[in-house]
Amino acid sequence: MFTVQSNIQVVVKQNIDSVNKIISGKDEFLRTVATIMVGKIRERVHVKGQASNGSQIGKYSDAYMRVRTGLYSDSKVVKSGKTAGKLLSAGKKSKRRVYDLDLTGGQYSSGTGSKYKYEKLTGGPERPKYNRGIDRTVILSLTRQMESDLTVVATSTGYGIGYNNPFNYQKSQWAEAKYKKEIWNLTKEEKDFVMETANKFATDALS
Repeated sequence: MFTVQSNIQVVVKQNIDSVNKIISGKDEFLRTVATIMVGKIRERVHVKGQASNGSQIGKYSDAYMRVRTGLYSDSKVVKSGKTAGKLLSAGKKSKRRVYDLDLTGGQYSSGTGSKYKYEKLTGGPERPKYNRGIDRTVILSLTRQMESDLTVVATSTGYGIGYNNPFNYQKSQWAEAKYKKEIWNLTKEEKDFVMETANKFATDALS
Protein backbone atom coordinates (compact mmCIF):
# COMPACT_ATOMS: atom_id res chain seq x y z
CA MET A 1 0.00 0.00 0.00
CA PHE A 2 1.36 3.34 -1.05
CA THR A 3 0.76 6.63 0.82
CA VAL A 4 0.84 9.87 -1.14
CA GLN A 5 1.59 13.04 0.77
CA SER A 6 0.90 16.50 -0.64
CA ASN A 7 1.36 20.12 0.49
CA ILE A 8 -1.53 21.36 -1.68
CA GLN A 9 -3.61 22.50 1.30
CA VAL A 10 -0.75 24.59 2.63
CA VAL A 11 -0.10 26.14 -0.80
CA VAL A 12 -3.77 26.96 -1.32
CA LYS A 13 -3.98 28.54 2.13
CA GLN A 14 -0.89 30.65 1.47
CA ASN A 15 -2.38 31.89 -1.83
CA ILE A 16 -5.71 32.72 -0.17
CA ASP A 17 -3.90 34.64 2.55
CA SER A 18 -1.94 36.58 -0.09
CA VAL A 19 -5.08 37.40 -2.09
CA ASN A 20 -6.80 38.56 1.09
CA LYS A 21 -3.79 40.71 1.83
CA ILE A 22 -4.08 42.34 -1.62
CA ILE A 23 -7.81 42.93 -1.15
CA SER A 24 -7.45 44.35 2.35
CA GLY A 25 -4.65 46.67 1.26
CA LYS A 26 -6.31 47.84 -1.95
CA ASP A 27 -7.77 51.03 -0.47
CA GLU A 28 -4.48 52.20 0.96
CA PHE A 29 -2.65 51.26 -2.25
CA LEU A 30 -5.06 53.17 -4.53
CA ARG A 31 -4.98 56.24 -2.30
CA THR A 32 -1.17 56.17 -2.19
CA VAL A 33 -0.83 55.83 -5.97
CA ALA A 34 -3.37 58.61 -6.57
CA THR A 35 -1.46 60.88 -4.21
CA ILE A 36 1.79 60.22 -6.07
CA MET A 37 0.08 60.87 -9.42
CA VAL A 38 -1.22 64.25 -8.22
CA GLY A 39 2.39 65.35 -7.83
CA LYS A 40 3.40 63.95 -11.22
CA ILE A 41 0.50 65.60 -13.07
CA ARG A 42 1.09 68.90 -11.28
CA GLU A 43 4.76 68.82 -12.30
CA ARG A 44 3.96 67.93 -15.93
CA VAL A 45 1.15 70.44 -16.47
CA HIS A 46 1.89 73.37 -14.16
CA VAL A 47 5.70 73.33 -14.32
CA LYS A 48 6.69 71.74 -17.65
CA GLY A 49 3.53 72.72 -19.54
CA GLN A 50 3.09 69.34 -21.24
CA ALA A 51 -0.10 67.75 -22.59
CA SER A 52 -0.94 64.05 -22.27
CA ASN A 53 0.91 63.21 -25.50
CA GLY A 54 4.11 64.85 -24.24
CA SER A 55 3.87 67.94 -26.45
CA GLN A 56 3.80 71.52 -25.20
CA ILE A 57 0.29 72.69 -24.31
CA GLY A 58 0.88 75.97 -26.12
CA LYS A 59 2.38 79.46 -26.00
CA TYR A 60 0.93 82.53 -24.30
CA SER A 61 -0.08 85.49 -26.48
CA ASP A 62 1.47 88.98 -26.23
CA ALA A 63 -1.67 90.32 -24.52
CA TYR A 64 -1.67 87.59 -21.89
CA MET A 65 2.07 87.98 -21.29
CA ARG A 66 1.40 91.58 -20.19
CA VAL A 67 -0.96 90.18 -17.55
CA ARG A 68 1.55 87.57 -16.39
CA THR A 69 4.54 89.91 -16.22
CA GLY A 70 2.64 93.04 -15.16
CA LEU A 71 4.65 95.06 -17.69
CA TYR A 72 2.31 97.76 -19.02
CA SER A 73 3.12 101.25 -20.28
CA ASP A 74 2.52 102.68 -16.80
CA SER A 75 4.14 99.88 -14.81
CA LYS A 76 6.85 100.77 -12.31
CA VAL A 77 10.04 98.72 -12.00
CA VAL A 78 13.28 99.09 -10.07
CA LYS A 79 15.71 101.03 -12.30
CA SER A 80 19.06 100.03 -10.81
CA GLY A 81 20.83 98.01 -8.17
CA LYS A 82 20.64 94.33 -7.32
CA THR A 83 16.85 94.27 -7.79
CA ALA A 84 16.89 96.14 -11.12
CA GLY A 85 13.93 95.09 -13.24
CA LYS A 86 11.84 93.96 -10.29
CA LEU A 87 8.20 94.89 -10.70
CA LEU A 88 7.01 97.44 -8.16
CA SER A 89 3.57 98.11 -9.59
CA ALA A 90 1.61 96.89 -12.61
CA GLY A 91 0.00 100.32 -12.89
CA LYS A 92 -3.67 101.17 -12.84
CA LYS A 93 -6.52 99.86 -14.94
CA SER A 94 -7.45 102.31 -17.68
CA LYS A 95 -10.75 100.70 -18.71
CA ARG A 96 -13.29 98.17 -17.58
CA ARG A 97 -15.81 96.04 -19.40
CA VAL A 98 -19.45 96.92 -18.71
CA TYR A 99 -22.82 95.88 -20.10
CA ASP A 100 -23.65 97.84 -23.25
CA LEU A 101 -27.24 98.74 -22.38
CA ASP A 102 -29.87 100.46 -24.43
CA LEU A 103 -31.20 102.55 -21.56
CA THR A 104 -34.39 103.49 -23.39
CA GLY A 105 -35.64 99.94 -23.49
CA GLY A 106 -33.50 98.31 -20.86
CA GLN A 107 -32.14 95.87 -23.42
CA TYR A 108 -28.68 95.13 -24.73
CA SER A 109 -27.73 97.39 -27.60
CA SER A 110 -28.19 95.82 -31.00
CA GLY A 111 -25.91 96.04 -33.98
CA THR A 112 -22.63 96.02 -32.03
CA GLY A 113 -22.21 92.25 -32.02
CA SER A 114 -21.54 92.31 -28.30
CA LYS A 115 -23.47 93.00 -25.12
CA TYR A 116 -20.38 94.65 -23.59
CA LYS A 117 -18.47 97.85 -24.11
CA TYR A 118 -15.36 99.32 -22.48
CA GLU A 119 -15.57 102.29 -20.17
CA LYS A 120 -12.52 104.52 -19.67
CA LEU A 121 -11.30 104.90 -16.09
CA THR A 122 -9.46 107.80 -14.52
CA GLY A 123 -7.23 106.81 -11.64
CA GLY A 124 -8.56 103.27 -11.76
CA PRO A 125 -7.71 100.48 -9.32
CA GLU A 126 -4.26 98.89 -9.23
CA ARG A 127 -3.78 95.98 -11.58
CA PRO A 128 -2.94 92.64 -9.91
CA LYS A 129 0.83 92.11 -9.69
CA TYR A 130 1.52 88.51 -10.74
CA ASN A 131 5.16 88.93 -11.82
CA ARG A 132 5.31 85.43 -13.33
CA GLY A 133 8.30 85.97 -15.64
CA ILE A 134 8.77 86.07 -19.42
CA ASP A 135 8.49 82.35 -20.27
CA ARG A 136 5.67 81.96 -22.84
CA THR A 137 5.16 78.24 -22.14
CA VAL A 138 1.52 77.62 -21.20
CA ILE A 139 1.46 76.10 -17.71
CA LEU A 140 -2.18 76.93 -16.86
CA SER A 141 -1.05 78.86 -13.82
CA LEU A 142 -1.46 82.50 -12.94
CA THR A 143 -2.61 82.65 -9.31
CA ARG A 144 -1.56 79.01 -8.63
CA GLN A 145 -5.15 78.28 -7.64
CA MET A 146 -5.67 75.33 -10.00
CA GLU A 147 -2.56 73.39 -9.03
CA SER A 148 -3.18 74.02 -5.34
CA ASP A 149 -6.70 72.60 -5.70
CA LEU A 150 -5.64 69.47 -7.64
CA THR A 151 -6.15 66.63 -5.19
CA VAL A 152 -7.10 63.00 -4.54
CA VAL A 153 -10.86 62.47 -4.78
CA ALA A 154 -12.67 59.42 -3.38
CA THR A 155 -14.95 57.64 -5.88
CA SER A 156 -17.38 54.73 -5.69
CA THR A 157 -14.67 52.38 -7.00
CA GLY A 158 -11.59 53.79 -5.30
CA TYR A 159 -9.73 57.06 -5.81
CA GLY A 160 -9.26 59.51 -8.65
CA ILE A 161 -7.67 62.89 -9.23
CA GLY A 162 -9.80 66.02 -9.42
CA TYR A 163 -10.71 69.36 -7.87
CA ASN A 164 -12.55 70.45 -4.76
CA ASN A 165 -13.60 73.70 -6.46
CA PRO A 166 -15.99 73.11 -9.41
CA PHE A 167 -14.74 76.29 -11.11
CA ASN A 168 -11.21 74.87 -11.29
CA TYR A 169 -12.61 71.74 -12.94
CA GLN A 170 -14.40 73.95 -15.48
CA LYS A 171 -11.15 75.79 -16.18
CA SER A 172 -9.40 72.47 -16.79
CA GLN A 173 -12.01 71.57 -19.41
CA TRP A 174 -11.85 75.04 -21.01
CA ALA A 175 -8.08 74.62 -21.32
CA GLU A 176 -8.45 71.37 -23.26
CA ALA A 177 -11.04 72.98 -25.54
CA LYS A 178 -8.91 76.09 -26.10
CA TYR A 179 -5.67 74.28 -26.91
CA LYS A 180 -7.41 71.28 -28.57
CA LYS A 181 -5.33 68.79 -26.60
CA GLU A 182 -5.88 66.18 -23.92
CA ILE A 183 -4.09 67.51 -20.86
CA TRP A 184 -5.39 65.68 -17.81
CA ASN A 185 -5.30 62.07 -19.09
CA LEU A 186 -2.26 60.11 -17.99
CA THR A 187 0.73 60.01 -20.31
CA LYS A 188 2.19 56.67 -21.42
CA GLU A 189 4.98 57.08 -18.87
CA GLU A 190 2.48 57.84 -16.11
CA LYS A 191 0.37 54.79 -17.02
CA ASP A 192 3.52 52.62 -17.04
CA PHE A 193 4.41 53.93 -13.58
CA VAL A 194 0.94 53.00 -12.24
CA MET A 195 1.18 49.48 -13.72
CA GLU A 196 4.69 48.92 -12.39
CA THR A 197 3.61 50.10 -8.94
CA ALA A 198 0.53 47.83 -9.01
CA ASN A 199 2.57 44.81 -10.12
CA LYS A 200 5.11 45.40 -7.35
CA PHE A 201 2.34 45.70 -4.78
CA ALA A 202 0.79 42.39 -5.94
CA THR A 203 4.17 40.62 -6.10
CA ASP A 204 5.10 41.72 -2.59
CA ALA A 205 1.71 40.54 -1.29
CA LEU A 206 2.07 37.13 -2.94
CA SER A 207 5.64 36.56 -1.83
